Amino acid sequence: MRIVAAVGILLFAAGSDQAVAETPLDPQGIRNKIVGNTITIVTRDLRTATGFVAEDGVIRGHVGGDAFEGTWSIRDGRELCFDLPQQSFDICRVVVDDGKHVKFFTTTGEPAGRA
Repeated sequence: MRIVAAVGILLFAAGSDQAVAETPLDPQGIRNKIVGNTITIVTRDLRTATGFVAEDGVIRGHVGGDAFEGTWSIRDGRELCFDLPQQSFDICRVVVDDGKHVKFFTTTGEPAGRA
């Protein structure tokens, strides 16, 4: 009986960890985890972009071998958005911290990179 109870507790704890891992960061959490770091995201046209997110609201990096510079902002209290002059649209990603990595997801829940 004790072994079964212990397994049940472990399974419950594992389930709890997963639920936490799927919780998006709030604006302050996004700032704490992202600003001052290099991130990798997948763009809407499925290219990989790597950039440094600066405190001054600028992101600088490379996508497909080409350098880029744009701005970043937090929208709707949960999305990290990038305005890149060479794109005709903003790229917005939900930011999640799983305890080991900061991950990015599209607004529809598809994986889209990590910090």
